[in-house]
Amino acid sequence: MSAAPAFPSTEVTCMLPVKDMDRARRFYEQSVGLVPLGGKPDGTTDCTEAIAKAIATFPQDLRVVIYGTGGMSHQLQGERAGLINRQFDTDFLDNLTKDPVSLTRISHTEYMREAGSEGVEMVMWHVMRGALGENASEVYRHYHVPASNTAAALMILDNRSIA
Repeated sequence: MSAAPAFPSTEVTCMLPVKDMDRARRFYEQSVGLVPLGGKPDGTTDCTEAIAKAIATFPQDLRVVIYGTGGMSHQLQGERAGLINRQFDTDFLDNLTKDPVSLTRISHTEYMREAGSEGVEMVMWHVMRGALGENASEVYRHYHVPASNTAAALMILDNRSIA
């Protein structure tokens, strides 16, 4: 039988869809110690720093994988249905390593204008990127627009410091 983890289970959490937002907020604030984000266009910077700090508290030297999920540019309804903005997507992916801070300045309105109404999902990539160090480097990238007409990307970043 393996030993219990050296840190309390409340230090690691997962965000899931909830029906009762007030109850969920009370749980995360009172039991876990997380507070609502605010004041930032993408709403993620404080959260990402908290993730990085939580990972740093692990007692072992572990390889940790952080996923940033969400589609790239796409719009599924209305006059702009079928919109894909390859240039915006490519610039966004480039800036995940070249200038990640610039991405935090993109407003939800700009995401919707440039990447379509569903393209605002791209903010979810900020959670992943913000939990990495300044010198994260790109290892692999794949970009594809399948028949579903939702631009999709896969990107692997290495968080090791550049010596």
